[in-house]
Amino acid sequence: MRIYLLIAALVFATVLSAQNKISKPAVDTSVLTKFPYMGKESISNDGAYISYVINGQPKGGSTVVIQSTESDWKKELIYNSVRGVDAPPGNFSEDSRVYLFKIKDTLFFVSLGGEGKTQYLTNIETYQQPIDGHDDWWAYKLKGKEKELVLQNRKTGQEQRFNGVEEYGFNDKGTRLVLKIQTAIETELTLLDLQNNEKRTIWSAKNAKIGGYSFDKDDKQLTFITEEKNEKQSAYSIWYYKEGADKAMKQADDKTAGINQNLFIANVAPSFNPSGQYIYFKLSHPADSRKPLTGSAKLSIWSYRDTVIQSLQEKSEKKYWASIAVNGTHVLHPEQEDEVASTIGVLDLAMIRNHASINEFWQPSYEEQKQWLVSLKNGMRQILPFSSRTILTVSPINRYIVYFSSEKLHYFSYDISGGRARDISGGIPFPLYDKALAAENARMSSNFAYGIAGWLDESGFLVYDEYDIWKLDPSAIKPPVNLTNGYGRLNHIRLRLLDKDGIGKTLNSNSIILTALDTKTQHTGYYRMVLGQYGNPKLLSIEACYWGNSLYGGTEPLKARDADKWIVSRQKADESPEYYFTNDFSHFKQLTHLQPQEQYNWMTSQLISWKRPDGLLNKGILYKPENFDPHKKYPLLFYYYEKMTQDLFHYIRPGYNEGDLDIPWFVSHGYLVCTPDIHYAVGKPGQSALQSVESAAIYLSRFSYVDANHMGIQGFSFGGYETNYIVSHSAMFAAACEGAGSANCISDYSAIRGGHGKENKINQVIEFENGQYKMGGSLWQTPKDYIESSPIFKANQVTTPLLMIHNKEDASVPWHLGIEWYAGLRRLQKQVWMLEYDGGGHGLGGVNGVDFIFRSQQFFDHYLKGAPAPIWMTRGIPAKVKGIEMRYELDSAGNCGASCKVCKKWNEIYHGSSVRTSGNKLSEKEAIQGRASVLENRPKPIN
Repeated sequence: MRIYLLIAALVFATVLSAQNKISKPAVDTSVLTKFPYMGKESISNDGAYISYVINGQPKGGSTVVIQSTESDWKKELIYNSVRGVDAPPGNFSEDSRVYLFKIKDTLFFVSLGGEGKTQYLTNIETYQQPIDGHDDWWAYKLKGKEKELVLQNRKTGQEQRFNGVEEYGFNDKGTRLVLKIQTAIETELTLLDLQNNEKRTIWSAKNAKIGGYSFDKDDKQLTFITEEKNEKQSAYSIWYYKEGADKAMKQADDKTAGINQNLFIANVAPSFNPSGQYIYFKLSHPADSRKPLTGSAKLSIWSYRDTVIQSLQEKSEKKYWASIAVNGTHVLHPEQEDEVASTIGVLDLAMIRNHASINEFWQPSYEEQKQWLVSLKNGMRQILPFSSRTILTVSPINRYIVYFSSEKLHYFSYDISGGRARDISGGIPFPLYDKALAAENARMSSNFAYGIAGWLDESGFLVYDEYDIWKLDPSAIKPPVNLTNGYGRLNHIRLRLLDKDGIGKTLNSNSIILTALDTKTQHTGYYRMVLGQYGNPKLLSIEACYWGNSLYGGTEPLKARDADKWIVSRQKADESPEYYFTNDFSHFKQLTHLQPQEQYNWMTSQLISWKRPDGLLNKGILYKPENFDPHKKYPLLFYYYEKMTQDLFHYIRPGYNEGDLDIPWFVSHGYLVCTPDIHYAVGKPGQSALQSVESAAIYLSRFSYVDANHMGIQGFSFGGYETNYIVSHSAMFAAACEGAGSANCISDYSAIRGGHGKENKINQVIEFENGQYKMGGSLWQTPKDYIESSPIFKANQVTTPLLMIHNKEDASVPWHLGIEWYAGLRRLQKQVWMLEYDGGGHGLGGVNGVDFIFRSQQFFDHYLKGAPAPIWMTRGIPAKVKGIEMRYELDSAGNCGASCKVCKKWNEIYHGSSVRTSGNKLSEKEAIQGRASVLENRPKPIN
């Protein structure tokens, strides 16, 4: 019997041989809990040191690393994780001489440089340092009933102690410390002036509590909220303190003039407007204390006249924005039920806009959603010439509002004092918005604009086109100037400010670093642009990698506060992100080396392009195993969503699967993976995906190393919908897997998000009419498109075996949509399996993610590599043994479906080896065969 089993195993090994004689092992499930990666990076104020955490190293723990950017000095501290929690990040001291971090109740102080001496304090509950302090003050609170707080200056050793401290906090500059102190008889708010060593109790009360507080930007004013409880409910008051005063004074309570009698101050921390002249806070309706009538019916009445649907009303409580002058006695709250207010800089103005989630886009008023400026002095409104959906920014001293018009497709400036709007980008000959993206959507949106870079000053404003940077004059007197001299467009390089958060900021440097993306090759790097010197930007560096920038899949560069020194990350598909030091973005010093993938058969990435049948040039990424052999044939998997070629150099770390395709896992196990970009036509989301994916399959099938008869597809969420559409319209693929995908655009159109029993989110119509599905109209305007785009109506044409994932707690794609698709395929006796994980939502993770990786590989191995089907496919798992029997074992005697040719071959092997000396066939146990690695690498319990 053993001889025949050996023969079967050898045949099995031959069928599965996709990576014969590899020198490195494939990624296995044990890696998922220990695959190390770096994060939580920081840099000292002088740029001489960096810190970061290596998560997952050692196994079951993490390592805090502090090292010099100028020498080989390094300090490593091991942190043993508790319940999977990685080491917390620490802080550098103000003088860049000490690194502080807390683990459990111990606070460590690592001296930087030299021997790296480490000191520590125990019994620590919390500690704080100022965000931007110039005196090295810090404070820590000890555990214990005394609630003792220690305030210390690490430069002078000066120390003060306070008992009964409930909460504490520095202002940003570290010149003041606020203490909330609970004594035996009352609650106090104490303010410490750390520059003048003065202590002052500015508020106290016996039967009240202190809530949130905030300083103004000059740290000379303080506002806070207090709570007093009465028989019915809590009453809140807003307080104000000014530097030099003896006590804080009550600024507003529920009886202050201007507050409507049906509104009360809400328990939200107050704040100052940027000028420090007004205090902002929130108002709300009181809770209804009435009890339901005895024997009354409790019901929700969904009315067409409701501006907010019932499920949202039950979960939301409107809070109204309000303000009061620091020397005033009258509250202003101009915000209405369907409006949202926000501040806009140092002027005594705020902005009021319609709430987009209330004024739904299909309502007649949506296209003309109003936006106003409102005076904080008297509440007078000034209508603005653009809708509340417009992207905008305000000039440094609030003279202009600049916005992109989705109707005119230009930038306009609005003179606040003059009340006039001017076109300031009409002289630019290139589009300032993504035309391709706009063409895929029926409704133009200001979100398609390439974006705002920031302000130089009141006379200069920067915007992007597809490649270059333009300076606009908000007064519309001077013509637009191309600051990058057209260099980006000429060389197909997308140039952007390194400070991508420049919206609303004033750029205060003449020499500006630019990030660069070569749109043809996806190479990234840096350029330098000097303001006032018009001409080509200077190339600093560009490489076949992703240099650190979240726009291109990396970590944002970190600059030292007091020096022109930077930490940037660099990565490739086959190189884990590493940290580099630079002070000129031309020369980089590598600081780290963490390449865990080097131990495994990893992958390479390659940019590919082909033409679709409609003539459109399509791009994608092809991933190959590290030990790729062009003389072999490989099964090919396609994974897609929308556009993915921007991830060409993105390092994908294997981990607990969310439901998408784990690319490094499958490539490591001998698959090719292709991620094609999807180009959409309005009203045809499924058809668009089919065209892009099928054309990619036809193109790649021409290569000798692609096994054209064994190609599979997988998508998750919207990609799951695309998978469902493809299998209902194509027989090209041998197997398919989809997660959390819809199959019925009609029922999904009006579905309410929120999860099983938690339907509290708004319905999906916006996603279909002008969102991800890009239908371009309502169900009743284009019914044929909705029907044609719904896989459920073509379920009878499905011939591809399908593995599904859909969980009851899915808050993004309701569970019933998955059941519709599964039930239809089951009724038609199609080969379909649906995985439903207890407690799973829109995506997996943890032990569920490991289980899915393993089952999805078994599924694809069966149909694309010819492996026996596992028992969970041939016999299922009865509910009574759920969680007890995993049934990963491969079943060479079983059958996943009557028409399965793979199962038929294994059945022949099984029956052909059934002749024994005893004359008996193989027992059921003996028939369950498979590679040893199947059992060795199967998911294990996670501690």
